Amino acid sequence: MEDEKLYSGADKKIFSKLWQYGSPYLGKIMIIFVLVLVLSGIQICLPLITKKVVDNYMERSHLRLIRNDKSIEITNQHKSYRILTDQFIFIPSNILSKEEYLRLEEDSLIGPEKYILFKGDESVNLLKKYQLHITKTAQGVFIPYSEIPKISQDDIRILRSNDLKNVKLFALIYVGLLIFTFIFNYFQVIMMALVSENVLYDLRSDLTRHLMSLSLNFFNNNPIGRLVTRVTNDIDALRELFTDVLVYSGKDIITVIGIFIIMFRLSIKLSILVLGIIPLIFFMLYLFQKYAREAYGKVRLTLAKVNSFLSESISGISLVQVFNQEEKFKDDFGKINRDYYKANLYQLLIFSIFRPLIDILSYV
Repeated sequence: MEDEKLYSGADKKIFSKLWQYGSPYLGKIMIIFVLVLVLSGIQICLPLITKKVVDNYMERSHLRLIRNDKSIEITNQHKSYRILTDQFIFIPSNILSKEEYLRLEEDSLIGPEKYILFKGDESVNLLKKYQLHITKTAQGVFIPYSEIPKISQDDIRILRSNDLKNVKLFALIYVGLLIFTFIFNYFQVIMMALVSENVLYDLRSDLTRHLMSLSLNFFNNNPIGRLVTRVTNDIDALRELFTDVLVYSGKDIITVIGIFIIMFRLSIKLSILVLGIIPLIFFMLYLFQKYAREAYGKVRLTLAKVNSFLSESISGISLVQVFNQEEKFKDDFGKINRDYYKANLYQLLIFSIFRPLIDILSYV
């Protein structure tokens, strides 16, 4: 039995050949791409909605800074968030970086007390009956968190009624997006399955026609089991490529790009820090591709040997018994089976090393 060699051609050549089968279904592929874009956009929007609800309607705490040239300079990059009065600057407590907070603390320009903002004339009039330390601004009134217990529960419900309405509204939007995600994901899976099955049908048809046109000498030199593996197992591997790898890889790439855009809008320093590990990830991906491809190739080759041996043994079992070669064939099959077992273990080892490393980097 001749050993096969692993194909070492460029991935571009492989995908160019696959594209010949995918190009007739370009319209459906474009619809799938649009659905993937929509799903990626929804996936990015969901945590943004959570952030907006928590920061603007649930936890609306602000820090109070004494207004002078230094505090204005430090908070200049947060102009869209800060609220200015003649004496103070109010800024959301989750906006300032640790470095900015320490610089303000050095000159006693900031205190630990947190404040909450109530907007609207109704809030101002409602709070007048309480003896509170109120700071009026153009956007509303700020009161310290420590004085909230002085306000009755009924009045707190009135003051926070607008926040509750917004929380309910965004909760409905969130649930609606989840429903749309389910619907779009359903159609994307159906469309991808249709395209992949059509592509594989055409590939099987061409492969069958090609096999029928080959000479008898080819079938004499190539075991039937190996050919069956090519027509069945390898085609199934291509199905997995179309239905899982290509779609989810494209979706993940679009999602990562969207996340980085949002990260740079929120914090340039943090984004640059995160980007520092990207070269390490690419290097790990390069090593993983190299060794995983080799491991996967060994699994496919040893599986072809197992199928070939079984096919030859079953079809020639009478000859094996006539010449009393059962033990020899048993030992030969055991060796081939162990090779297949070792190839799978090697592939498992590659994945068991790579995945935890990526998980570790995700927590850095």
